[in-house]
Amino acid sequence: MQGTSFMNMQDFTEFDQSRLKFFKLPENLSRFSAKRNNAKISKEHDIREIFPLDANIVDAGCGVNPYKKYFPNLIGFDFVDYGNQDYVCKILDAPIELESQDGVLCLGVLHECPDDYHLPNIEKMLSWLRPGGLLIMRHKKETEADYEERRKQHGFWIGIGSWPRSRIDEFTNNLNVNLEWIVEHSTKRTFKHDGQDLKKTFDGHIWCWRKNV
Repeated sequence: MQGTSFMNMQDFTEFDQSRLKFFKLPENLSRFSAKRNNAKISKEHDIREIFPLDANIVDAGCGVNPYKKYFPNLIGFDFVDYGNQDYVCKILDAPIELESQDGVLCLGVLHECPDDYHLPNIEKMLSWLRPGGLLIMRHKKETEADYEERRKQHGFWIGIGSWPRSRIDEFTNNLNVNLEWIVEHSTKRTFKHDGQDLKKTFDGHIWCWRKNV
């Protein structure tokens, strides 16, 4: 990973277009537009206890921008227009000033992307943080067998970037960050396939990186 920069990421135009098409399907727009009223980002962590309410925070891939009601200085963006975010854009295109933020949230965004996508986007988000700032990530993991089965069922990109714990440790060791905490989590999802609802539980991790001074 060393020596890579978000300025020289390869072209993912086709991937981005397929991703946007997927999230704009009516059933997915409806699902991801659901209101979230819970301030907890994990069973153990309430976002209002992690950051002061006047903190400068970016929610990258904010969906319906649920945390804006807690943090008036929060900037939320998503590459799908849900109607209430500050910007409609990708991480690499977000107009965030360097070292201007106390925290960045990226909850369940990059695990939907191929591996080559991860490092440039993480570097970009870290560039927004002040020294000592926090980047909180949520990522799912799968066994190789589950991944292959889901690929057979759906036939497109979804899930191709699922991480094992070793991937988190690899990034921690190669970036200027400390792993403050990490917890396991499970998320239940329903997918449409051949007119039927397929239910799947995704296991993964939520963790917090602190940018070193």
